[in-house]
Amino acid sequence: MKNILASIIFLISLINLSAQFDITGGMGISFQSTPSLKDYIDNLAPAGEELAQYSSAVTFFGEIDYSMSPTFDLGLEYENKLFSYNTSFGGLGSYDLSYTSHSPSLLAFYVVQGAGYKFKFGGGVGYRFISVDEELPTSNSVVNYSANGFGVVLKTIAHTLLGGDF
Repeated sequence: MKNILASIIFLISLINLSAQFDITGGMGISFQSTPSLKDYIDNLAPAGEELAQYSSAVTFFGEIDYSMSPTFDLGLEYENKLFSYNTSFGGLGSYDLSYTSHSPSLLAFYVVQGAGYKFKFGGGVGYRFISVDEELPTSNSVVNYSANGFGVVLKTIAHTLLGGDF
């Protein structure tokens, strides 16, 4: 992975330096449907405390894109997603489940731009890491599960002019 990243950075450094970089970062809320997680939690949760069909998670992200030509951009993205579910089991204690996912991606975009706007359509691939912590009501210990694998992302990005001087 480090060799691939070093190769990409080296290749980008050989390209014309007058090109444009787009740097984006932020925080958001993801609304997601995860049927297998819902089924797992619903089997453990008390009546009336089941996980909703759609749940929310907090997302932090950063992205840097490099304009290779007026119609093509390459980029790197990192996203971190945090999810948590907890409920009380009366006098037995509480059930807690939380996960953190890390999603770095290499992206490619087709770009449509004009005076005051820039639209990007594309996607990419990357390696995904997830860590799940679970604490059962009758236990004082937290069990950790982790997994990793490849993932695909599709994106549409719109940059618009906010004012004449910005």
